[in-house]
Amino acid sequence: MFRYIDDFLDDWEQESAGTLKLMNCLTDVCLSRNVTPEGRTLGDIAWHIAFSLAEMPSTAGLPVPNS
Repeated sequence: MFRYIDDFLDDWEQESAGTLKLMNCLTDVCLSRNVTPEGRTLGDIAWHIAFSLAEMPSTAGLPVPNS
């Protein structure tokens, strides 16, 4: 739980940097790879992460600017 906005922003910066580092390691070949036999592909998971940044606030009724 965050008590201050700056704590959230610090954590967001660290987590987004790590996520970007991981996304930059993905290749065309690995995007079609399943994580588990019944699960999503790495490409599906990457798309889900990228898309949910706009989808979650919008679903909660918060305005998301188009950029």
